[in-house]
Amino acid sequence: MNICIPVPVVTNEIHQLNKKIDEILKLGPNIIEFRLDYIKDIESLTLNFLKELLNLIGVKIPVILTFRKFSEGGKLDIIDKKRFDIINQVINLSPTYVDIEMDNDDEFLQNAIKKASNKNVKIIFSYHNFDKTPDYETVIEILSKFKAKFDKLTVNLEKSPSNYLIKLIFYAKNFEDNIIPLRICRELGTENQKIISFCMGELGILSRIFCLKAGSYLTYGSYKEQTAPRQISIITIREILKYIS
Repeated sequence: MNICIPVPVVTNEIHQLNKKIDEILKLGPNIIEFRLDYIKDIESLTLNFLKELLNLIGVKIPVILTFRKFSEGGKLDIIDKKRFDIINQVINLSPTYVDIEMDNDDEFLQNAIKKASNKNVKIIFSYHNFDKTPDYETVIEILSKFKAKFDKLTVNLEKSPSNYLIKLIFYAKNFEDNIIPLRICRELGTENQKIISFCMGELGILSRIFCLKAGSYLTYGSYKEQTAPRQISIITIREILKYIS
């Protein structure tokens, strides 16, 4: 069962990040995500810095590089062109995964899919709802629309896209909302179509843990900083899983 530790990248001081990464690796996460949208100075996201950032991990474990869209929880409200330029740089570095929102501009998505496929980078296509958890039928509609969009964008590609992941994250307004992502993971996740789904917020803690039991490809466990509402520590997640295995 995969637990990913998200790391907010707030500085380009590589020695500070090196110390943090060493501490995180000792916790034995399965994956590390670098949240690039936390950077204080966007001009710091140079190609050399991003290369150094990936070199901190080397080949030890897989890496997700993410520059989250502001409307879906990102920390920087910048124009799409600038964000797209950064994501294109990120893909060129060949991380294991890059996380991109489903509702991005079609032209950008098409170019990102093509580039990622050529670089053997897997894309996590994500959807975040910070207001509520939609009902199951609405989620199926979201997925169907994206699948149709994906098929349209990839129909003329010379090389078949790499396997991609679907990530559906909601906000739990009541305890029963946890059922939706668990059902999604159980019924829709397959070896060929990996699903990540759980609820954020105080009332979504159950699905953050039990999604792994239902078939989610991964969940996120924090180290010191949280990058989403009511994210819990990797230590707590592992301890709970130990007693319910």
